[in-house]
Amino acid sequence: MTTAFKMINSPTSVVDEMLRGLVHSSPDLCLVPDYRIVLHRDYNDLKQRQVTLLSGGGSGHEPAHAGYIGHGMLTGVICGDGDRLNFGLAIETAKAEGLNVDMVVIGDDLAIPDAKAGHRGLAGTVFVHKIAGAMAAQGFPLAKIAEQLQQLAIGTMGVAWNSCTLPASEVGHDRVVVMVNNLGSTTSMELQVIVHDVRQYCVAQQLVVERVAVGSFMTALDMSGFSLTLWKLSEEQATAQLGWLDTPVTAAAWPARLGRFTDDNVVNVHDVAPAKPSSASTLTITGELLKRAIYAATQSIIQAEADLTDWDTKVGDGDCGLTLAAGAKAIQHDLATYPLNIPSKTLLAVASSIANAIGGTSGGTSYCTYKYRYAGADATKRIAAHDAFGRTSYVGEEAVKNIPDPGAMAVAIWIQALVPHLQTE
Repeated sequence: MTTAFKMINSPTSVVDEMLRGLVHSSPDLCLVPDYRIVLHRDYNDLKQRQVTLLSGGGSGHEPAHAGYIGHGMLTGVICGDGDRLNFGLAIETAKAEGLNVDMVVIGDDLAIPDAKAGHRGLAGTVFVHKIAGAMAAQGFPLAKIAEQLQQLAIGTMGVAWNSCTLPASEVGHDRVVVMVNNLGSTTSMELQVIVHDVRQYCVAQQLVVERVAVGSFMTALDMSGFSLTLWKLSEEQATAQLGWLDTPVTAAAWPARLGRFTDDNVVNVHDVAPAKPSSASTLTITGELLKRAIYAATQSIIQAEADLTDWDTKVGDGDCGLTLAAGAKAIQHDLATYPLNIPSKTLLAVASSIANAIGGTSGGTSYCTYKYRYAGADATKRIAAHDAFGRTSYVGEEAVKNIPDPGAMAVAIWIQALVPHLQTE
């Protein structure tokens, strides 16, 4: 089995090197290297003014937990040690020395309902950090903070790439906070797709989502997947809990602003754009010819999708066929709305359909270029990679040998599709 490459010098030193890199790049932090403890640089001042908040856990889950050190969140973090026994022993030692301390064990993992070893602390831990930090900054005593944290109803479910159920959700009108957490290698695009699905699920379950946090809050190195955390707000203290959640902090890993699900941020295009020329009820000869020609050209692109994609996979980024086919389908969808009796305005409408459907370079140039024919397009096979433009110039010479430029071929294909209609008329 091939091991994925990691940018580390040695597994035995990676945590220490990572912590030094963190504090060197974070002016508000300092490191106690002998114990792998990261502290807020103002920890002495903070402990005089408020309850000191320490957290900890295994490394490899960054930005947890050191990323949440800052005014309004944690005072410090013990890195690389998340064992409850060790924390418990530390608590007993501190009490024996006369310190007023308490421990809150976080177990928001819902994957194994009756886990004999107890529930793990997952991404829901970050909500606990936030509430504890806000309360401490506002001067609440230790006992009150611990009491509030013990009452938080938070559940997290880690998800691979199969269907999932939002954790701890019931049909009703509960007020909740949702976190969509990247476990390591999930892209921003994928996270936002997940957010869309989560919103639809919450609507179906009649859950009132007060806040939504999206990003990398607690990872597992490069794990592919995500976790969903649902925090059910207290009926009696929801306002206070949201206030603590919204309190500004200086912790680097906490977002400056949490999102909210809204229904009024999707607007109708007709509300922001001028009305397009309406289609004619009766087409002239020119209008009918233009309609048939446009349909033939777009159909030729749709049928050539596989070839275009194959060529572009070898010399580009592999999306040419899919992209141009999407534009062609958009044109066919809008064709009945075009002012076909006015060719100039029809071409503008075609360009608009393409730009709206595919954007990018293809959207801006596909219907503005008329110089190619099959001979010219086929001649692009002989262009060396280092003489080419666009992504082909990044590819090795052997990889592009005898492969035509997909964009040139696409233009030749749809122009060729027009010829029979023009010759007939």
